[in-house]
Formats: sequence, structure tokens, C-alpha cells
Amino acid sequence: MDIQQELARFQRDTANHKMEVLLDDGLHRHLKFTDNGSSIYRFDLITWPGFLCISGDMGCNVFSRVADMFDFFRRRDGGINPQYWREKIQDDGRDSAMEFDPDQFRKRIKEELDEALQDMGEEEAEDLKLKVSTLLLDEADNGEHAAWAAVYNWNDDRLPLQDFGECYNSCRDYTVHYIWRCYAIAWGIQQYDAHKAAATQQATQAVA
Repeated sequence: MDIQQELARFQRDTANHKMEVLLDDGLHRHLKFTDNGSSIYRFDLITWPGFLCISGDMGCNVFSRVADMFDFFRRRDGGINPQYWREKIQDDGRDSAMEFDPDQFRKRIKEELDEALQDMGEEEAEDLKLKVSTLLLDEADNGEHAAWAAVYNWNDDRLPLQDFGECYNSCRDYTVHYIWRCYAIAWGIQQYDAHKAAATQQATQAVA
């Protein structure tokens, strides 16, 4: 996945979003982000001691790591750390943050195939490549279950795949929705910080 490309998408989706503070009481916060109240790409950031929840049009996750989760996610550049952040997901969304990537599956199968072909004659190599293409590579387009079922049912000793299950994680990638939520958290905190800074400045000017 191209993270920068997903950032551009997030920025397009939220170009007109504004923040509404529904609750701001210490570590208890509820911030709503919408385009003039529209539910399209709306998201909410809700915190309580030790937790942050993002919910809305692009899905939901609950994270836990430190008392103030804004401190955990806050980055000056607005960047994200999807791998580390995923480890802090508390709900069942940890698995839903990733999905089967057919391109990565095919890539790993081809790597195994290339190694197996090194000691084969041309005719045998062509036979194995055709078999792999038909019974393994093509199944990637039928979804994760079909792809791994094809690996499980593979019985050609010329290409041993008994340990291919160890490649499971490398055949998965972050979902578009999860990366969007990561950017939403980072951007939302930036908006909140700007709001607090402006309020502090106004209060200082009023006293002066």
C-alpha cells in the first residue's frame, strides 16, 4: 500500500471538515469532525483515561496505551505509525485492520517457484509453472480462503509448500479504512491542539 497516496485521499475526503467540541473535560473528550454536519466521512474522536476511540463513516477502533492517548498519537508532522498503533488496538479490529493482499501472495508463491525451478529442465519447468499458475496463482483472485485452501491442497513435491503458512502475515496489508482512520486521528489531534492554542491566546489577550 502507498501510504502517501492514502494521505492524499484522506485530505480530499476531509478538505471541508470542521471540528465541533462536544466534550472537553481533562482526559474526557468528544470531538466531532464533519463537512457541515454531513455523515459522509464523518468521524468522532472520544477519549477517556487510558483509551481513545475513533468511530464514524470509515469504521471504528479503540486504542489503549497511556493515560492521555492524545499524547500517544500526537506527532508534529501529522504522520502515522500504523504498525505500532495497530498493536494498541483493544477491540476485535486488530485483525480487521489488515486484509489479504493477492499481489503479495502471488509474489511469495513466485519466489518459492523460482527457487524450485533452478534445478529443473525446461520441459519440467514449464509443466510446473503452468500447474502453479492454474492451481495457485489464479486462486489469489478468488479471495483469501481460496488462496490458502489451494496452498493446503497442493501436493506436488517439486514445489514443497509445507512451511508456506509462515508467510501468512507477509501476504496481508493494511486496509484502506484503517489507514484512513490513522490519518484521521493524527489530523484530528492537530485540529484540537490548534483550537486549544487559539483559546489560550484569546484568554491571554483578554487579560492583557
